[in-house]
Amino acid sequence: MNKSNSGNVVKVDNNYTFCPNCGKILFIDGKSRCKKCGSYIPMNDSKGEGDSSSDHLPNELKEIKIGIKKDISSATVEWEKYFPYLEIRPLQKQIIEKISGNMVQGSQIIIQAANGVGKTISLLAAVLPIAKERKKTIVYCCRTHQQMSRVTEELKLIKQLNQVTGLALRGRRELCLHHIIKKFAVDAANASDICRYLKKEGKCKYFTNLAKKPKLESVNKIVQNKVLDSQELIEIGKNLEVCPFEISVKSLPKANVVATSYQYVFNPFIRKILLNNLEKELSDLIVIVDEAHNLPSTAVDISSSSLSNYSIDNASSEAMKHREGEVYDFLESLSDTLMNEIKSMY
Repeated sequence: MNKSNSGNVVKVDNNYTFCPNCGKILFIDGKSRCKKCGSYIPMNDSKGEGDSSSDHLPNELKEIKIGIKKDISSATVEWEKYFPYLEIRPLQKQIIEKISGNMVQGSQIIIQAANGVGKTISLLAAVLPIAKERKKTIVYCCRTHQQMSRVTEELKLIKQLNQVTGLALRGRRELCLHHIIKKFAVDAANASDICRYLKKEGKCKYFTNLAKKPKLESVNKIVQNKVLDSQELIEIGKNLEVCPFEISVKSLPKANVVATSYQYVFNPFIRKILLNNLEKELSDLIVIVDEAHNLPSTAVDISSSSLSNYSIDNASSEAMKHREGEVYDFLESLSDTLMNEIKSMY
């Protein structure tokens, strides 16, 4: 790391720098203003000799590939062995030290910070050494799949310094490769029902292939000691013709970090399944909730039930097929009632 002649801009390498005002990581592209706060950035000697054009770099590299540590030899405290960047912002260090102190005391902590501060890596660096020491699993609850991917991205950088395993856990419907579920499943519950039937009848090759020793050995070899995003699980499944969801389930017990949705922790039914797959008790988990202000709406969703006309129509067809006249009449009446209620709202 070195400073520019201005004494304000900290350069991470020849291609990246930090904004002196807001701390945003910037890719040096010859422009003189920060895209986030608009501050002027002096870049007189930003390019080194022989630097080639960076237009070929993907956007995500322009944002995150900055000054990565090569080893942990310079670490003076445990969390530094899990912080992969050469530069740490003051707020990041404050977050890490606060979390470390609270966890030693066994208390919870709420953190509020703006986007772009670097909360994800700060949380992981603070919690990982403690979780590994206590043999606990970190469950990182995220609102979106993009945020889950961000967790695995940071974990992969940490893995370059220290052994860590993890995966982004998504639902059966999102990970399934079977054409019937991909085409006809309307929701997670429906996908689960179809999946159960296909497995029972031996009509899912992706599931049955996992029972074959050569396939299972190949899967174990690939996923062992890895950090896996959901898309990587899907690619492994496609290449080996095995079920990505079952791969993720089998990988759970050995994962240090599981990035997943709120439902896996706050929905009692789904939480029970997660704990069973992790082979853990709730007390064996360290739970991180990203964007916790979304929890009230999640609680409402968990406590609410829905019934679509599509489901009622399917049930009516089944009742007619099996000559269940009484059931069919009830479903017809229910459908009419719901339609009248909908019309009364307009």
